[in-house]
Amino acid sequence: METPLNVLSRGFPQHKELNPKIWEPGDGGYVLRKNVRRQLLTIAYDFLQYLNVPHLPVVDVLMIGSLANYNWNPYSDVDLHLLVDFSKVHADREVVSELFDAKKNLYNALYDLTCEGYPVELYVQDVAEPNAAEGVYSLLNDAWIKEPRERDGTLNRKRILQKTKNVIARIEGVLGEKNPRRALAMIDKMKEKIRQYRKAGLEKGGELAVENIVFKILRRLGYIERLSKYKTAVKNRLMSTE
Repeated sequence: METPLNVLSRGFPQHKELNPKIWEPGDGGYVLRKNVRRQLLTIAYDFLQYLNVPHLPVVDVLMIGSLANYNWNPYSDVDLHLLVDFSKVHADREVVSELFDAKKNLYNALYDLTCEGYPVELYVQDVAEPNAAEGVYSLLNDAWIKEPRERDGTLNRKRILQKTKNVIARIEGVLGEKNPRRALAMIDKMKEKIRQYRKAGLEKGGELAVENIVFKILRRLGYIERLSKYKTAVKNRLMSTE
């Protein structure tokens, strides 16, 4: 059975080079391999068509995350972001964000897309949203916006494990709630707390921050998915009659 210690022990390595399946040496640094860039742009265009928003103001297509950094590993995925000016879609950015999140979740659930063996995850990002990733690559310009650097990969393992166990205990408490209305409220609150926890860590310490590693362990162990599935099951029960 998988445990936080197992996941942590398999590691979050810091390599001396970017993933050679994705990147190749270019003038002055790494550039995306031509076949990779072509495939990712094709996926981004298909996702854009799926969103079905006329004249959507796409500013750029970005690749971020561990595959755009030195801490890539077998569990990495390709984080592909459509950069959009939400203010030109609707005055209420929150409404736009909820629409795109729903569409993104459906698209990612419908299509099992990979690039060089790594899953591709789509996301719509507002131009006003700060980007805490250490590596940010523009596919439209075929150039780095923020080039990553090699870092000391030493992790505070004790703190990571302690925090992970604390969050897991809280998630298990939510998953054990029998009152459906209370459970829905608890699930939403827990998911938002995890999201904010990770966001704060990324902004403060980057991708090797304790908070981000805790999130990745939770995701690998299936706790993020369990929360989402439990919410669906609870809502089905609440909205149905016998």
